[in-house]
Amino acid sequence: MSRRWRAANLFTNTGARLDFGGMDREAAERVSKWVGNNTVRACSQSRARFMPWLAPQKATESESEQPRPLVLPQEIQRLPSDKLLVRRGNLHLCKLDRVRWYSDPWFKHLGWSADPEHKPLGPPPPGVPPLAVTVEREDVAAVRAREAAAAARAVEAQHQRAEAEQEKAEAKRTEAEQKAEAKRAEAEHRARARNAEAERKAEAKRAENERKAEAEEERERGEAEAGRRAAERRLEALRTAHRDAVTEADTAAAEALDATAKAAAAEETARAARANAKGGDEATGAEAARLAVLSAEAKEAARQAKLRASATARDAKDAAKRLEAFTRSFEAA
Repeated sequence: MSRRWRAANLFTNTGARLDFGGMDREAAERVSKWVGNNTVRACSQSRARFMPWLAPQKATESESEQPRPLVLPQEIQRLPSDKLLVRRGNLHLCKLDRVRWYSDPWFKHLGWSADPEHKPLGPPPPGVPPLAVTVEREDVAAVRAREAAAAARAVEAQHQRAEAEQEKAEAKRTEAEQKAEAKRAEAEHRARARNAEAERKAEAKRAENERKAEAEEERERGEAEAGRRAAERRLEALRTAHRDAVTEADTAAAEALDATAKAAAAEETARAARANAKGGDEATGAEAARLAVLSAEAKEAARQAKLRASATARDAKDAAKRLEAFTRSFEAA
């Protein structure tokens, strides 16, 4: 039977308990819990925080029932010295006046005293008979032997406890080392996993960059091929334009020479007709005038042919320059 159980049993089987002020907080709380709670009505109000009189309709009031201890622990602790509380199982808590027997005349005369002048009202206390106690002496050697054996057992127990503590410390150290090793292995595993993930991402990024570079190179090659084809087409077009311009210049030059020859022949014919018309009739003069007109038209045609030949020659020269410049840039590229 433990002391706590015996104390609880003692308090449980006590008929009446007297509680005085000045007790500790734990005891006061225990008494307050034993007394119980009372139901009280609590009123709460709510209103606007700033200038509540401007909005009285927002103010609310509510009433609720709440438990309150019949006696608070601080009230029990602050009981005056002339008051006490009486607890009994079948009664309510009683708050009574405290009467000290040595201060009250009636209780004071009830007490018994060895003073001859004191005359108690009650009988004297009964006498206490002496007790006969027999004490047997023990064997000193046996007592010392038992003490030595107990000391040896204590030392052995101490050694065993030390060994147990050492084994426990060794087990804790081993467990700590195992945990540290497990954490280190887990950290290494995580590091390897992170490195593998980083390498995988780097490899994927490198492959993506290579793929983009190949696509870019392929696009550049395509663009270069398309540019080369376009340049070849442009070169061929310039060559064709140059050939056409040269051909047209040659044709225009031939036409100009032909027109010049025709104009010279017409001029010679017109000069001969004018010479014949000086001593001839009217018909000869009319023929000479017609031939003069034809000669003038032939001269104009020859002039226009020379202009066309000059223009086509310039066009041929420009086409040759463009062809030469483009051919130089194409060969450089």
